Amino acid sequence: MTNRGGWRRMTVWRAVLLGTLMVDGLVLGLALGVYATVAPMVPDEATLGNYRPQETTRIFAKDGTLLASLFVENRQVVPVASMPRNLVNATIAIEDQRFYEHPGVDPRGIGRALRENAARSSKQGASTITQQLARQVFLSREQTMLRKFKEMTLAVRIERRFSKEEILGLYLNEICYGHRAYGVVAAADTFFGKKLDQLTLGECALIAGLAKNPVGYSPILHPEAAKGRRNMVLQKMWEQRKISQQQLDEAKAEPIHARKKGAEPWKLHNYRAPWFTTYVIDQLEKQFGHDKVYGGGLQIYTTLDLELQAQAQELLSESMANLAHARANRGAVVALDPRTGAILAMVGGKEFEKDEFNGATQAYRQPGSSFKPIVYTTAMEKIGLSPYDTYSGSPSTFRGYWGVYSPQNFSANQGGEMSVATALAQSVNLVAVRVIIKTGPQSVIEQAHRMGIDEKGKKLQPYPSLALGSGEVTPLELGNAYCAFANGGFRVDGYGVECITDSRGNPIFTHQVKPRRVMSPRTYTNMNSMLQGVVSNGTGRRAAINSPCGGKTGTTNSAKDVWFVGITPGLACAVWIGNDSNIRMYGATGGDFCAPIWRSMALRARELARDRGHAWPDEFPRPGEEGPPSVAQTGNANAEEQKKEEKGEAKTETKAGPTGPIATTVDPNVPGANTKPVPGTPVTDPVGGRPTPGTTGTPDGPGVVAPGPKPEPKPEPKPEPKPEPKPEPKPEPKPKPEPKPAPGEAPDPG
Repeated sequence: MTNRGGWRRMTVWRAVLLGTLMVDGLVLGLALGVYATVAPMVPDEATLGNYRPQETTRIFAKDGTLLASLFVENRQVVPVASMPRNLVNATIAIEDQRFYEHPGVDPRGIGRALRENAARSSKQGASTITQQLARQVFLSREQTMLRKFKEMTLAVRIERRFSKEEILGLYLNEICYGHRAYGVVAAADTFFGKKLDQLTLGECALIAGLAKNPVGYSPILHPEAAKGRRNMVLQKMWEQRKISQQQLDEAKAEPIHARKKGAEPWKLHNYRAPWFTTYVIDQLEKQFGHDKVYGGGLQIYTTLDLELQAQAQELLSESMANLAHARANRGAVVALDPRTGAILAMVGGKEFEKDEFNGATQAYRQPGSSFKPIVYTTAMEKIGLSPYDTYSGSPSTFRGYWGVYSPQNFSANQGGEMSVATALAQSVNLVAVRVIIKTGPQSVIEQAHRMGIDEKGKKLQPYPSLALGSGEVTPLELGNAYCAFANGGFRVDGYGVECITDSRGNPIFTHQVKPRRVMSPRTYTNMNSMLQGVVSNGTGRRAAINSPCGGKTGTTNSAKDVWFVGITPGLACAVWIGNDSNIRMYGATGGDFCAPIWRSMALRARELARDRGHAWPDEFPRPGEEGPPSVAQTGNANAEEQKKEEKGEAKTETKAGPTGPIATTVDPNVPGANTKPVPGTPVTDPVGGRPTPGTTGTPDGPGVVAPGPKPEPKPEPKPEPKPEPKPEPKPEPKPKPEPKPAPGEAPDPG
């Protein structure tokens, strides 16, 4: 009986063992089957090793000030070693207490969750940190068993590929904490405006608690719920002996000082210098693509001078307010370094928050007489034009493939024979028309293309009226083209980005200045001199400063657009004012509305250079150089001499020039002489009290006006041989006749 009973007991145990083995085998087989099914659906270890989270791209001004953050997911990746240990411990305490013990999936945690869910009739999660990382990076949030099996399989692979510290780093850099903050760096900045090393214990616990429900526990939206969750995290840390009782009590007593409104760096109106910044973003997307720009963690260092930008914005906004009565409601200012093409300032309107249209780059408007320097440059290159050549300014009718064209001057006093230099200074239309007809409108267009204007060939048409600015340009195009008149005759393409690195500081891109000669040294000398004459004796007198400078005014038919584009050895700047309705502005001329803005920009640029220890370039480059002058080598190195030189502007002097009085300007910083010229009001010439050309007064007659201080010398007894006559070009196909100006429209006064 004893043996029989023992045999029975052994049989039962064998049956239990066999059953257990069969169940285990079934479970193992099922698990292997699931794994074999799911494994091909999830990334392999090689793919996991190549994973890089999206990072926020940052754009900086020239001085390192942050202009904008670009992202789909606002994130800055940092190693876990640089994160506060309290933040790491708080995350483990609330999310995965056995993180360092399990292989990616925690069976004990699953069992505990099942028991708690059954006992409390509530939903208790059992996902480990590794599983959450797998779901966040590679999987969707669909609530299916297949997704859960994928998550567990991928978690095991992640544990095989990465160390525990690497997994923590990936998780804390990847997870979403709400308000578009991804990763702990963005969370610290979004909620508290702090860097990681500035966070308190309570703030670390609050951030750690956000992962479960970023919206419900947001300290911005739900501060009381956030406080309760924070205290729960602190209690878990104390239970796991990560903090002391004293630390627990002090952290729970901490008030929550979250931002009233989360940082919203993705919104355009939060960009610094938004006109320039959005222009740079557009250029970057064309070069690198949207995904790289908004997720590549690029560090972009630009050319923007924030102080000069602030001056440009203030000047344009003030002018728009002062000129509202004149129906001006749109304008733009673009400033460049003519030696390199670096864009120093760009303002495309009055208020970016209300209107994001960028007048500096998107407004194609007629340039009026500010286009005439391109015409005269072409003539000097093509037919050997000289500043001393004389042409008639008398009205006439011109017939050709364009049909019949009868342009007019602004004033009846602008007829008669005059030099080309005088014609440009006084903005005499008929001389420019005669020159373009002799040179060929198509040649002028080609020269404009070489200088960077309308390279796509859509905005300039080969008609004689092109001489008076009938084409369309942007302020950036025209300002960029004028750089050649200041740097020795070279085209230097305008650019806004100096260099780009990745998030770790490795260089990706560095801008290289590539100057191209677009006019001969002789043409450069003549045009530079003539543009200086416009400011010293012509329609641009309101732009004059006591440093070498030149420029050209522009006013279109019916005064719908007015311009001043000017140059100094260290600054090229285009100013445009108009309106959205493209209708006449009252009393508008480029010399009156725009030249004062340009003058203030030039003075501010000179002042900033001096304050920063960089002397203002004291002369334009000599002709014949191999390229534009070096920024480092140009100018007087003694800043004190610059200060003494500027003090000389304190007195208003009338200097006898070669053909009459030349008025210098008054330093606005001197007491009693700091009244800013108000656009829309006439300026009186210091000699004789007559209105200055280019103001709302009647322009002076075309009296003899010499070029600026360095005119081309008259030829010696041996005259320069005239170029052999060229055969007449083949007649161009006849387009439709150009319409005449509407009756009553005023010709361009410059």
